Amino acid sequence: MSKETRSLPMVALRGLAVLPEMVRHFDVSREKSLLAIEEAVQGDQKIFLAAQKDIEVADPGAEDVYQVGCIASIRQIVKLPKKISRVLISGEARAVINTIEFEEPYLRANVTVLPDTDSLSEELPAEKEKLSEEAMLRGLRDVFREYLAKEPKISKEIGAQLEGISELRQLVDLVAANTPFPWEDTQELLEENDLARRYELLVYKLVKEIQVLNVKEEIQAKVKERVDQNQREYILREEMKWIREELGDDSMLSDADEFQQAADALKAPEEVKEKLNKEIKRFRMRWLTPVIPALWEAEAGRSPEVKSSRPAWPTWRNPISTKNTKISRRSEE
Repeated sequence: MSKETRSLPMVALRGLAVLPEMVRHFDVSREKSLLAIEEAVQGDQKIFLAAQKDIEVADPGAEDVYQVGCIASIRQIVKLPKKISRVLISGEARAVINTIEFEEPYLRANVTVLPDTDSLSEELPAEKEKLSEEAMLRGLRDVFREYLAKEPKISKEIGAQLEGISELRQLVDLVAANTPFPWEDTQELLEENDLARRYELLVYKLVKEIQVLNVKEEIQAKVKERVDQNQREYILREEMKWIREELGDDSMLSDADEFQQAADALKAPEEVKEKLNKEIKRFRMRWLTPVIPALWEAEAGRSPEVKSSRPAWPTWRNPISTKNTKISRRSEE
């Protein structure tokens, strides 16, 4: 679209900025905005969309919106309950507000279309410019592929569609339009009409998003590991409780509980307490080792044979000395 000045109905958007090549819908409930959309539909379907600086402002005027917005075409309107309309639009061109012609009964703006500039073509000879553009195309595709691999919200069909684009400006605008950036970042991309600088800004924001997603994955993995460990310990405690009830013998587990309480209350370095906790866990598990198979046999209908429900070492409380004790041996017949 060539540089031109137009008078268009205007809608101030809350928490949303629209880019060229962007296709999306938004809900409208303010009377001024509904009238502006109605006026656009009765004309050539064109409307000017500008983001509010403060989303809490209920009745925005000229000073409450960003000066750079987007000319868009209205593609569909769906009437919803409570006087709400859902509007589907497609962004077409950047434009800057020259003046607000009037604010009642709806907003109408006089805007000038902002054509793209390219500082790169001004600095490089034609041959190097072509090579540089090809390198930028490949670099953007690679970064966006990496982003798509980590962001499940974006359809993989979009990635396939972008692979066939060979024009840098179109690729930059389509990637920016299909990436769910915060609206403040989208507004920043909207205000940059130099292609080379917009490319750099887009790649920077994509790399930043990839880093954020990497950190998010690491946090989720650590949380899952901690939750799994807690669930495992809970299940083991419940199984131990059930085994204790089945056997009617809780002395060893009571000992382990007492050891654990004493270890928790002990004022000692963390590495000492950690070692004590490992020993207590080993004490519990060695007690359970001969018990669990026996219970499985009992459930299978066989007679349980538990050779010992005690560890095969002297107890900690009453060690038995065998010094100077005569041991007799008896053969079994």
